[in-house]
Amino acid sequence: MASVFVNAAQTGSVSIAGEGDQRQVRSTRDGALFQASWLQGLVLEGRCYMIQVGALTTPIVGGGNGTVVDLAEPEVNIGVPAGTTIFPFRVGVQCESSATEADNDIGEIIVGFDRLATNGGGTFTDEVAVNLRTDNPYSSLCDPNSAYTGAQTTTATVIELARVQRQPIVDGSSVARDNTTIHLLYEPSYPIALVGPAQFLVYWGGIAAHNGFAQVFWAELPTLSRISG
Repeated sequence: MASVFVNAAQTGSVSIAGEGDQRQVRSTRDGALFQASWLQGLVLEGRCYMIQVGALTTPIVGGGNGTVVDLAEPEVNIGVPAGTTIFPFRVGVQCESSATEADNDIGEIIVGFDRLATNGGGTFTDEVAVNLRTDNPYSSLCDPNSAYTGAQTTTATVIELARVQRQPIVDGSSVARDNTTIHLLYEPSYPIALVGPAQFLVYWGGIAAHNGFAQVFWAELPTLSRISG
């Protein structure tokens, strides 16, 4: 039976090699391996990006252009071009309820994707993808947009990945509520491989208006050389 030996380097004897050099595997003193995740490797390579929607204390109004969710007017849209594949690995959404909501005014947040087409048309705010390796060795090929107030040319065919709903109970004075916020954190153990042309989508809204913020993170790779070549 073959045995595998590694270098115990728990607190010292940690040396740094040059790019492309061979290295011995490093472990704790009891033989447990130290290893970086695949996503952390992609961050170090410069292949991961994020956008924030809503500026610090200024949220955007959900529900397309006001209240209920409109599939043609997402709050976040990451357009993925042909030849590119993304892995959305974290989405955080934080919404504020309307002061005018009544009993059973449902509010919701939806995360999903359209695997048939990238984004096109509509009235929206352009976003700039920020590389998680801050010296920016690569630029994203995706088209991130937010805060649609005019419909896309073709309404997305949405496949849902995550959803949260809130149905408030308001007292007779319409002042007291069970809570005034709704949140969703999407952190899949196994992110989907969204192969372009496609679009990644986030919506929020409700019977009463919901203002919100979002932070969307994804890894991005060329499809031919890294996925299907």
